[in-house]
Amino acid sequence: MSDNKNFQIFFKGKKLEIDKEDESIESIRVSNSQEDILFTYQLEDKKASITITNNNSLKVGNNKITVTVTAEDDSYDTYSMNVFREYPKEEEKEVFKEDVSTKDNDSSNTFYKVIGGGAMALLSGSGVYLYQKKKKKSL
Repeated sequence: MSDNKNFQIFFKGKKLEIDKEDESIESIRVSNSQEDILFTYQLEDKKASITITNNNSLKVGNNKITVTVTAEDDSYDTYSMNVFREYPKEEEKEVFKEDVSTKDNDSSNTFYKVIGGGAMALLSGSGVYLYQKKKKKSL
């Protein structure tokens, strides 16, 4: 039985560097729109297998991906790599404008809602309010 666990791994056609001493694979960066990541690979021994975990539902920021290569004799090596999913760009934020009547004198105030990164800011003539995770903070 073979103990060969040699492999190559690719992302979007680019071969990623493998550091066998550190048991790590070259880090990569992906756009915010990419929630899942697919790799291709080549095993030197056709009887070996590879398992890649944590490559789905990437969170924004750093994500640890694990690659385990198992030889025919059931010995294995585990490698880790970092995948950084970018934060949303400023232009991806949605901006809405609303005219809202106040209860005091029924006059109209203009409110702007800026939505992005899980937060919303309301800008009005009476102040700025930041809403984040259902909590209201007056600025």
